[in-house]
Formats: sequence, C-alpha cells, structure tokens
Amino acid sequence: MDEKKYLSKKTKRKNDKNMPHYTKEDDIKYNIKNKIIENKKKSKKESKEKKKNKKINNEKEELENNDISENKEEVEEIKINDKENIKEENSENENNESENENDNIIEDDNKDYDLYKKINKKLIIVLEGATLELGSLKKNPKLLNCDEHYKIIKSMKKKLDEFRPDIIHQCLLNLFDSPLNKVGLLQVYIHTNKNILIEINPKTRMPRTFKRFSGLFTQLLLKNEIKASDTNETLMKVINSKIENIIDKNTPKILLSSKGRLIDIDTYIKNLDLSIQGEKIKPYNICFIIGTNPKGEIDPLIRYNDDCISLSSFDLDSNVVCAKICSSFEKVWDIL
Repeated sequence: MDEKKYLSKKTKRKNDKNMPHYTKEDDIKYNIKNKIIENKKKSKKESKEKKKNKKINNEKEELENNDISENKEEVEEIKINDKENIKEENSENENNESENENDNIIEDDNKDYDLYKKINKKLIIVLEGATLELGSLKKNPKLLNCDEHYKIIKSMKKKLDEFRPDIIHQCLLNLFDSPLNKVGLLQVYIHTNKNILIEINPKTRMPRTFKRFSGLFTQLLLKNEIKASDTNETLMKVINSKIENIIDKNTPKILLSSKGRLIDIDTYIKNLDLSIQGEKIKPYNICFIIGTNPKGEIDPLIRYNDDCISLSSFDLDSNVVCAKICSSFEKVWDIL
C-alpha cells in the first residue's frame, strides 16, 4: 500500500518540493491582514449593536411620548368634563344671576324722552314667527338653538332651521339701539311660532352676547315676567292675549315680505304719515310686521295685516329690515 494515499492535503503540500513555502515575513503580513479583518468585523458588530440600541431607545421614547399624550388627553378630557360640570352648576344658577343682572338691562332715562313722549305717535314692531322654545338639558331648561342643541333637535324630529333665536337677538339689538327707541317712540312685540306673545319695555337694554340673551329669555319663558331688581319695573312680560286685540283697529298694519309690492320706504312712510294726520286717528301709531323665520314663509299665517310691501328686490335679513325701518321713521319724525 502506498502511504501517500493516506496522507492529508497539508502533509502533501509540506512534502511537495514544488509547492511554495511561506517565510516569516509572509506570516507577519497575513497576521496583520487577519487582525484588520477581525477589527472590521468587530466594528460592523458594534455598528449593528448601536443601531439596535438606537431603535430600542426610539421605541421607548415613542412609547413614553404616547403615554404622555394619552395622559394629556385624559387630563384634557377631565378638564372638559370639569368645565361641563361647572357649566351645569352655573346653569342651575342662571336664573339667580339673571335676576342680579337686571340692573344692567335697563336704560337710563333720556333727557328728551319726556318731550317726545308728549307727541302722540309711536312705531310698533311685531317680530312674527320667532323660534323661542325651551328644552330640558339634564333637568335644566334652556333656550334651544341649532348650533348647540342639534342632537336634541334631531331627536325631536324637527328641522334645524326652526330653532334660530339668534335672529331675534340681532333684531332686538338693532331696534333697541336705535335713536327712535331712545326717545320712547318704539314698541316691540314678539310673537312666537308657539303662539306666545311677549311685550318688551322700551327702556330695556338688550344683552350684547347671545349667552346672556338666551339666559334672559329662558327666565322670561319660565316666569312669564322679568322685573328690574331696584325699581321693580317690568322689563319683559308674556301677554295672555292675541296680537289683534292689543293693537288698535285704526292702526295700519303693514306686513314686510319679499312677495309684497316693491316700494321706496321713505316716500311710503311720508305718505302714510300724512294720511294718518289727516284722519286724526288716535292713538297715532303705525305697525310693521317683520318675519323672523329664516326659510319658512309666514305670509299664510298672518291675517291681520292691512298691506304687504317689499323694501328691496333682494332678500334681506330681518335685522337689516329693522334697521331700515327705524332709520326712515327717524328721518320722517326729525329724530337726530
């Protein structure tokens, strides 16, 4: 048997004279290369470990941030719930607060008030179709409006357009801030779609914000009357009568509608004023009926008007109509 067959490759290479043999220098070179390779492998491993650590740290930070955000959301929810609870507590005391605020909703007496009061004439404004309806919110009655109480209105299976008390608020601000009202020649009535008639004292100063307005009218619809705390003067009250019975029969009642005939309001009021003076009707009053429903027509519901006119070829808002009528009467009656 040949022993060469059973020899390994290494021994064969060593015994082979033709194979090149490594010197000490070659060993040193290859040792250096091996060390370099090992260092590279170590650096790669370290870089991989660093990346893993970064990912782990980032994940931890994200989790911490999420926890903080969730805690913030929980805190905000708690704050919102606290605010709602505070609102509910305040809503219970709204009636008491409105009673205390009645001092602020009465105007000071004007110097020219008595002078113009001697003149036997007055403009009567009837705001028809007003949407003033109370709803019970957590056992607290409030004035319903389409912005805040849309869920309750939908549960009642009614349209959102039917609940617009903000239109009444805007109309009352324009009417009661006019010079015509400052001299006591304006009387305002509100006739709701629930057939509730409200009379407002000309000396009443309307609340500037809708929140106070809704609280005031909630108190009015609950108690049927609001009085000033100091003078005990009636500022608003609910009348158990029809509007036809309150306004005198001789008083002309003009309905303002987009379907009426188009006129110039200044010339119309001048001619109307002169015709009433010629007949010497007492009391010397003129009544204008203004609708406050945003979309629904009130023309078929009103049957006590004597005439129907339109101020413009465009559809005007109710508060704009109120302002135009007051300004034209101030021109005719020389109120500056």
